[in-house]
Amino acid sequence: MNSMARNPNSLHDLQGRADDVKSSTECPVCGATIAVCAPIRHVGRYRLFECDACNVQFWNPFKRLGAVWYEDFYTGHQLYIPPLEPGHKFFLADSRAPKKGSLLDIGCGAGNFMAAARAVGFDVSGIDWDSKAVQMGRDVLGLEKIFPLSIEEFTGGNRSQKFDVVSFFEVLEHQDDPVGFLSQVRQLVKPGGYIALSVPNRDRWEKGMDITDLPPNHLTRWNPKVLTAFLHRCGFETISVREEPIGLRRTAAMLSAAVPTGLVRVLLGGSPPNSTELAENPQQVRDVWERQSRFGRNHIVSFLLKCKNCAFILPALLFWPYCRAKHRPGVYLYCLAQWKG
Repeated sequence: MNSMARNPNSLHDLQGRADDVKSSTECPVCGATIAVCAPIRHVGRYRLFECDACNVQFWNPFKRLGAVWYEDFYTGHQLYIPPLEPGHKFFLADSRAPKKGSLLDIGCGAGNFMAAARAVGFDVSGIDWDSKAVQMGRDVLGLEKIFPLSIEEFTGGNRSQKFDVVSFFEVLEHQDDPVGFLSQVRQLVKPGGYIALSVPNRDRWEKGMDITDLPPNHLTRWNPKVLTAFLHRCGFETISVREEPIGLRRTAAMLSAAVPTGLVRVLLGGSPPNSTELAENPQQVRDVWERQSRFGRNHIVSFLLKCKNCAFILPALLFWPYCRAKHRPGVYLYCLAQWKG
């Protein structure tokens, strides 16, 4: 995950009041002037809107909070090398994707995808904000060209370096200047080179909203049509797009979520804090985390939730074929595109 300058055309801070919204503004993604009406939803002082022109959904205020905030919510706590995400697997199995050459992974974490790409023949490099994850990639996976840098820092020190593939899985939705981010990515891609990415698919089946899919952690929400149109405007030709098909476990989890028990609130003394609450009341959230982790209560809750989801596997076996027949997507949306410059 990498820092980007705030888009000068972004919305003004609402300060949590609907009457602060301007009657019209510019979309922070496509720049179109749009009428701002009732938000799709709101959480804390943030409001979710959809652009009339490009149909991207974006949160207002449209601003990310930087590396320190991410170290609290996301990074700096990686204790093991995570498994490959679906986006990683889609790229490695994509018959239209290159199979060798130089590859830069932006937001590489501990480098699990870098190691997998190296194993199939790529010359890999990677950057990430999280210095602890980067060090783990060096120590555990033996990755040499992995650096704790933002994309601005990397491009500033490597202006002449170009790559056959630049990947950024689960990164775009964090950017507060998506066009500027793609412009910087484009500077790193060889003519005829590729970008590979994934984002959360907003068309997925969900009950409520995932606490990690809230602002300021995620600032934009995409589906296949919106994403491919955005990449086209930024000069990339889409080669392949794949929605992760909904899986049995996801189906069971959604059925489980549809039958709330209040178990989490009872055992933890309240709901787990989300990313918005951390942004607005950081010390209060830290205190809540500390209280909820006493006596291992958070681990007990996690175990019980897994048991509850497993209890819905049998109903999911009956409902899953219907979901697949209706082409309900899973969480991830993968895309491969080519730079013709």
